[in-house]
Amino acid sequence: WRPSKGRMIVASRVNPTGVKNNHRVIANAKEGKKDLNRNFPDNLEIAPVGDIAKNIWEVVVLFRPHVFFDLHEGWGFYKMLKDNPHEKLVGNAKFSKGSSVISSPNAVPLAKVMLEAVNSKLVTDNQKEFLLIVPPVKNGLANRVSNAFGSLSIVLETTTKNQPLELRVRQQLVLLASGFEALNLFPDSRSVDTVLSEEIETCVAGRRPCTIDHPGDILSTSDEQ
Repeated sequence: WRPSKGRMIVASRVNPTGVKNNHRVIANAKEGKKDLNRNFPDNLEIAPVGDIAKNIWEVVVLFRPHVFFDLHEGWGFYKMLKDNPHEKLVGNAKFSKGSSVISSPNAVPLAKVMLEAVNSKLVTDNQKEFLLIVPPVKNGLANRVSNAFGSLSIVLETTTKNQPLELRVRQQLVLLASGFEALNLFPDSRSVDTVLSEEIETCVAGRRPCTIDHPGDILSTSDEQ
């Protein structure tokens, strides 16, 4: 994807040890620094916590994004679990934000366009539809980016539970493509319909032939995070 205007910066595997270990936390990090997406204080006078968060923030400050997308996965469907107690989010066996679009207040119109696209194109079970959440989690990267620069800041959450990788990849692609279309950033060659028509190739790390580096990159359809 080459934008017709502006610049697109992609950061993948920002927590490489977590990817390698198939675990959310940063390996060998001290208590209070392990959860990368809680290491970005809402108070902009306080620096991000830990080396990885500080490095990420340096890049963010350098480019000062107008639009920020953060791609995530949850283990379960938010629509089915949203009424369960969730004072604790991470590690909660009864609550997940999977299948949601989590938006800063100023990005809600854009988030609704993306929701409509993914739900109409790639969701057949009403209980598994994507829902809107506002705002992004406190002390998370998306919230700090929005607070610092007024960015349109959106977190995209797919769901691992009983859903094949191909579907989840396509859902992320449709969410992004619909957002890009709404922002008029890409030519028609990268439209939602094009994304839907393309074949998606996936593989499981550690199985031949596969070029993915880490065994924890991809879960089987029966696994949960």
